[in-house]
Amino acid sequence: MIPESAIDFKKRKGVPFRRIALLAFAGGLSLFLTAGAGFAVDSTKDETPAGHMDLSLQSVMLFALNNNPEIKIAKEQETQAGYATQEALSILYPQLEVTVKAGEEYNAPANFVDPDAIVGKSNTNPSAEVILSANQLIYDGSTSREEVRRRETLEQSTQLQTNLVRERIMITTIESYMQVYRLQNTLAEYDAFLERLEAIIHKIKLMVDAGAESKAKLKYANSRLAFAQADYNNTRASLTDALTDLEFLTGKLPAFKAAAPEVVDLVQIQLGAYKDLAEKNNTNFLINASDRKALEHELEGVKGRYLPTVNMIVEMSQSHDSGGEVGRDRSAIALLQLSYKIFDGYARDASKGRVTSQLSEIDYRRQRAERDIMQKIKLAYNQITALEAEHHALLQEIEANTELQALYKEQFALGEGDVIAMIEGEERLFTSRTRLYKIDTDIINNSYALLRQIGYLDQQGFCENC
Repeated sequence: MIPESAIDFKKRKGVPFRRIALLAFAGGLSLFLTAGAGFAVDSTKDETPAGHMDLSLQSVMLFALNNNPEIKIAKEQETQAGYATQEALSILYPQLEVTVKAGEEYNAPANFVDPDAIVGKSNTNPSAEVILSANQLIYDGSTSREEVRRRETLEQSTQLQTNLVRERIMITTIESYMQVYRLQNTLAEYDAFLERLEAIIHKIKLMVDAGAESKAKLKYANSRLAFAQADYNNTRASLTDALTDLEFLTGKLPAFKAAAPEVVDLVQIQLGAYKDLAEKNNTNFLINASDRKALEHELEGVKGRYLPTVNMIVEMSQSHDSGGEVGRDRSAIALLQLSYKIFDGYARDASKGRVTSQLSEIDYRRQRAERDIMQKIKLAYNQITALEAEHHALLQEIEANTELQALYKEQFALGEGDVIAMIEGEERLFTSRTRLYKIDTDIINNSYALLRQIGYLDQQGFCENC
């Protein structure tokens, strides 16, 4: 059991948020996923650009989960699996069949029962026959019932497969949305950075005109501005690509400003607890267990083929002028039919060996999946730990760079500052601030990746009807 006190639900500095999901951990531990601004450094960056609307991750996820064709395909496969179960179940019900035959019948010689008929004379007569039969399976070694159970289990597997598809769509949507978030904020930082560089260059030009500064420094400043503008254009192109990737998942979206969701600090939970949760809740593990159960039912069905099959057959028939006999003939039978296949060319033995081998294979697949999932949990956990440490260090770096740049500006205003140091200081501050958005994005992506592996990427937090 994980104590509830193990998690500190305090917000990170400067981060308003809204709840988007409720995750219940073992022993009553609750984690709240929230969709609001995350790790904001400068509150002025929260302003929504003109013509843009705020569109949270929760809203974007609604588009992705409701419009993505992959999820609809998975839903149709669920439906197909349900019908497959009904097909297997049908054999347990009585099988009714009616056969009707009608036509001209030629008999040579004909055997007429009519006293006026000439016996032995060939003739062509209209004939008709109606047969109504009912067949009820009574026992077949439980082969049919095990087949029904197998298909019911496979139906559960298809539902889990749908969850797996949904998880993949959710993770991809989160990554695409966070890429848009990072690039939008990077462009906003670029706007401010370019504005500051242009102001510095304007002052340098005035100083050069007054003979107080070297033209070489002006040329250097212009080259740094040109480089920043080129990188700005590349970043804008990357944002266009990121929006295209996101709309591939969601369909067409309005112009919007992304806001980073915040997740609870997951590294406060011990790594071993995540492994236990994955064992119980990971979708891949659940699918593996469901598929194995289906194979166990199939094996029981194969064993049932070694036993006899018992059917109850009821048949009623009525014929007219059939076989050369003029008149109506009725008959009815009811019987139990037992059949047993003595030798089938070792088909049953081969089927049993095949399913036994499949059971061994699925156990090996479980071991492979366990290694892969545990590795992903460790990677995500360690990444979050390292990124959070880097996040705190970067906040201190931004604060130091901001104060240092303020000192440079003060010295520059007094005519004591160095132009190159001032430009490089602006570049360091810009790089620090944009790195912060990159770290925020990586923390959130790794947090959701970790939640996915432990089975708590809760789609109900994003889509109530999915």
